[in-house]
Amino acid sequence: MLKFIADAEERACMTRILDLAERVLTKHEVAVSDFLEPRYTGLAKDILRGLPDLKFVFEGGHGEAERQRIVLFPGYLEPEDLKPQIGILKITGGRKFTALKHRDFLGALLGLGIRREKIGDILIGEQYCLTVVAQELTSYIAANLRQVGNVPVQVAPLSEIEPQFGREENFKQIKTTVASLRLDAVSSHGFSLSRSQMLEEIKDGKVKLNWKETTDPAKPVQKGDTISCRGRGRLIVEDVTGATKKGRVGIVLKRLL
Repeated sequence: MLKFIADAEERACMTRILDLAERVLTKHEVAVSDFLEPRYTGLAKDILRGLPDLKFVFEGGHGEAERQRIVLFPGYLEPEDLKPQIGILKITGGRKFTALKHRDFLGALLGLGIRREKIGDILIGEQYCLTVVAQELTSYIAANLRQVGNVPVQVAPLSEIEPQFGREENFKQIKTTVASLRLDAVSSHGFSLSRSQMLEEIKDGKVKLNWKETTDPAKPVQKGDTISCRGRGRLIVEDVTGATKKGRVGIVLKRLL
């Protein structure tokens, strides 16, 4: 079933998913994965849909969730028979709260000893942040998260995320031109680094294209792609506007701050 997957990380992840499926089918119990990036959820969907007597759903906390858990269960059950496998936490703070960024919230959660795989999307609003986490860690985080950056915070569980929640100004739109749609050219503009600095980041394994690590600076980038750089955030290629009179390529980037 996995012979078409060449990437070692993808194969290892799908092996773990199939182990969960085997547990469901042999022990007739519900099993749940860690939070997965989109490239893994897409692969898992293709693999799991071919298994008889098995059902599965994705849980991410909201309709456009990027990171999701897969809940696998026997075919004789229905989704409404399942217990929730994610928790939603509302984080509020004082007047300095609006200066906090995505990396600050993530760093605070990791500082509690929580693995990244147990944390879903982090959505930042004007007055508060909503964080999706594994259900089994909800109470622990609510009881122990007291500070994000240098800002004291309060944490309370929520039952759901309001539609269209978010703070758009956490994104910075960048309109620029590049010599080519190479990964190093696009990402150096997006992350405000020199081309040589960006090359080092890529070669050091700090950059992912569409959630997959790459060390190839010449990797082509296209509209809709997501570029992330460890410690620097994430870029979305919103548009490629075409060639300019000087032979460069116009692009529109959206940077998560």
